[in-house]
Amino acid sequence: MIIIALLLVHLIFLMNTRFVLWPEMVVYPYLLNNNFLLYQDIINPYPPILTWFLAIFSKIFGYLPPPYQILTWVIILIIDLSIYKISQKVFKNKLFALSSVAFFAVFSVPFGVNGFWFDLVQTPFILWALYFFYEFLNAKAKNTLKYNFSLSFLLVTIAFFMKQQAFWVALLFLTIGFSKYKFDVFKFLKNHYLAVLPFCALLIFHILYFFVQETLANFAFWVFYFPAFLASKMPGYVLLPSAKQMLVVLALFVLLVPTMVRKSQILFLVTPAVLILFAYPRFDYFHIIPALAAIAIFFGPNFEHLKKSTVTIKVVFLLTLIFLCLFTFRYFQNHWHKEIRFFEQEVLKNARVMDLIVKENETVYLQNAPDQLLPLSGTVPSKPWADDFPWYLEVQNLQNKVTDSLEKNKPRYIIFQPYLEGKKYELGSYRPDDIADYIDNNYVNFAQIDYDLYLKARK
Repeated sequence: MIIIALLLVHLIFLMNTRFVLWPEMVVYPYLLNNNFLLYQDIINPYPPILTWFLAIFSKIFGYLPPPYQILTWVIILIIDLSIYKISQKVFKNKLFALSSVAFFAVFSVPFGVNGFWFDLVQTPFILWALYFFYEFLNAKAKNTLKYNFSLSFLLVTIAFFMKQQAFWVALLFLTIGFSKYKFDVFKFLKNHYLAVLPFCALLIFHILYFFVQETLANFAFWVFYFPAFLASKMPGYVLLPSAKQMLVVLALFVLLVPTMVRKSQILFLVTPAVLILFAYPRFDYFHIIPALAAIAIFFGPNFEHLKKSTVTIKVVFLLTLIFLCLFTFRYFQNHWHKEIRFFEQEVLKNARVMDLIVKENETVYLQNAPDQLLPLSGTVPSKPWADDFPWYLEVQNLQNKVTDSLEKNKPRYIIFQPYLEGKKYELGSYRPDDIADYIDNNYVNFAQIDYDLYLKARK
């Protein structure tokens, strides 16, 4: 009954605070369902598994926010239950497990859990991968060792093919796994070579799939080369945390000081630290959700160590908890009963206006305008399509491909939102020169859709 009550409390928080539906989660599957090819027609630097799933999901439920909200809340409740079961299995204490769920239910909300993004969907897979890896480290029987490691690596593999940052978890587990065999790589591989089969099988499947689609080079560039070697060098891409954000994240780890002092359960301390890398290179709190969930597993048992800690550690723990409570209260105060981010009534109204002006499935180009207008209005962009982000459009020759497509297809209309005043590569103020110059030379202002949204028509 207590765990059900905690789930209900978490659900009440979610239903009454602002939900964030990131446009890519709707636009990517929408374009895929309209015969756009991933990585060739859709500039997308993420592996395809989640986009494929959402393409099926949106075909059934459409592109409006409510189904995505329900899907998000189901995933969050799965995370709650996963924290409960893992904590109970590892520490054999229901009170500890309930404390862990209560911690996550309260503090996950200000960290942006109420939003649909890759990191959230990865979290249950990462939590159970962590559990099975813990079982691997503590198993004695040879068959149990193989089973737990293989299952752990399978879950990490699925998470990786959702978003590449799961690589850091795989690297951590492999390093610790090697250490269990005293870094005898051959002995490790002899015992666990089967664990890499799911990764190899999925990789081969992706290679064959995109080879048949004749987009293999684009897949390799955007999924592997771009994030690993190019993205951090692109203008405007790296977004480091502010001093305040760093303090908030540090506070999460200060809460674990009672445990750190006793140097026990090192895996549950190191893994959240590695999961913080999910927030690099573009920091935002919602990227911290996997780390927060891993910290939550240990929050209940942490109280046992706190009772035996010095007065100084107890005071630091209490002050840190108060600081995070104030951070949480401020978030609730600012986001209680707010509209869905990116799908506000104004955006829905503009989409209805577009629907009246532009024919169904007619090609348009969005210049600095909200991408979510495409699925909401039933229009499609020219190919290739990319968000108006400098780290995409400043990739060599990409703007030329866009202008060539505009010249070839000659769409009647451009949906235009004026650029803001700001730094050259800031979102909203970024002006892709080649594309913007082409539009200025070939289109004129035709009508005003909203106070900051205009329709341009071809000359």
